[in-house]
Amino acid sequence: MKKIIQFADLLGGLLIAILFLVVLLQVVARVILHVPTSWTVEFGRVLFVAIVFIGSVVLMYSHGHMVITTLLEKLPPRIKKGVEIFNALLLTLMLFIFCYGAVEKTVTNWGIVIPTLEWMTNGYMYLIVLLGGLGMLACALIDLVALFRRSA
Repeated sequence: MKKIIQFADLLGGLLIAILFLVVLLQVVARVILHVPTSWTVEFGRVLFVAIVFIGSVVLMYSHGHMVITTLLEKLPPRIKKGVEIFNALLLTLMLFIFCYGAVEKTVTNWGIVIPTLEWMTNGYMYLIVLLGGLGMLACALIDLVALFRRSA
């Protein structure tokens, strides 16, 4: 899993660089050359979605997301462990529901072509969302198993 996360981190950085170049191209074309590029907006949107969901998986794996633990730290150890397990179960359930919805959206939008990107359908963008959701779900399940092993 660590190799996958390293690859995702590298891919996310590469996609940020590509997004920067696409936006720069759009600004130069529109402001300097006075030739608007319609495809850059849609391609930038797809890149942004990919960056967000790749980054979400990396953050889930490294526990880099924002967490407020003020109340949790004040609880007795047994109750704290119970709250952590409850939170992990709830997160896992929510990610299952998220992935189910992403599957439906991917299937529904698979044939809808993005007008300015004739080679790409909306289904690919929702597939990125689904893969990101599955990656987050895998991280949540790994954390859940680790919580149960520590409490046993």
